[in-house]
Amino acid sequence: MDTVDSRAGAGMELQGKVALVTGGGRGIGRATALKLAAAGCDVAVLARTSTEIEQVAAEVRQLGRRGIALTVNLADLATIAGIVTQVRTELGPVSVLVNNAAIVKPIGASVAVDLNQWAQALTINLTKKPVKPLCLEAMRM
Repeated sequence: MDTVDSRAGAGMELQGKVALVTGGGRGIGRATALKLAAAGCDVAVLARTSTEIEQVAAEVRQLGRRGIALTVNLADLATIAGIVTQVRTELGPVSVLVNNAAIVKPIGASVAVDLNQWAQALTINLTKKPVKPLCLEAMRM
């Protein structure tokens, strides 16, 4: 039995499931996509940078799973239904959603950071993340 050993969802059967990982081109998203593939998931890797997600999708395929890369800006909520439909068409219904996409700038001392950049990061990372739209679209399929 292929499982991911973690506190949340420990022992969850992942073999043959479809995972959608946003922000999957590097860092935590990349590592998560590859861990899910190693546990038996087919993986759709989403991000704004196509070269990075193409590489991760290729690594997923090297692990013997189906992997696709979809270049998308998830701040554009109108694209979400189309993305979920494309994942379903190419891989099957989404069973696992990892909403990892975020922006990490501005970085610096609080007194030196541009207030508009700080507000944009908070808006995108906390209030405009496509968690609900992605979940709803995945459940509709």
